[in-house]
Amino acid sequence: MPRRENMYVSYRNVDRYFGVILVVGRNQTGHGRQRQRGGKVEKTNEEYSLLYDFYGELLSWRQREVFSLYYEENLSLSEIAENIGISRQAVHITLGKANRDLETYEKNLRLIEKHAVFEKQLEEILRRMDAILKDKERVAGIDPDTVKDLKRVKKLIKGIEI
Repeated sequence: MPRRENMYVSYRNVDRYFGVILVVGRNQTGHGRQRQRGGKVEKTNEEYSLLYDFYGELLSWRQREVFSLYYEENLSLSEIAENIGISRQAVHITLGKANRDLETYEKNLRLIEKHAVFEKQLEEILRRMDAILKDKERVAGIDPDTVKDLKRVKKLIKGIEI
C-alpha cells in the first residue's frame, strides 16, 4: 500500500480485494500503520473506518460500541474493557469479529469498490461536459435551450452526494 505523509483517501487505484487503495499516515497512538502478521497484511485503521462507514449498521450494538471506542476515540483495549465492564479479552474478541465481519461484507457486497467506480464515472462525465461547454465552436452550433439543459444537468450531477 502506498505511504504518504498527508492523510487522504485516493480512489485512483481500485484494488480487487478491498475496493480502493487508501493513502494514510500515522497518528500519535500508532493507529493507522500497517501490520503484517503471518504473511498477511492487516488493514489500517483508516481502512476499517471506511468499512465501518459503509457496513457499520450491520454490526451488533456491542460491536459498534467497541469499534467506535477503539477506532474513533482511540481508547486501548484495557480502557474500553474498564469503561463498558467486560474483560480485555472480550473486547479483543469483539473487535476482531467486527473487523472480520466488515471485511466479509465488503468481500461479498463490494460497495466500496462500486462507490469508487461510480465516483470516477461522475468525474469523467463532468470533465466531458466541461469540455463541451468550453468549446465555443461546438456550443455555437447547439440550440441555446440545449446548452441551458446541459448546464442544469451538470449542476444536478455536482449536487449528487457520494
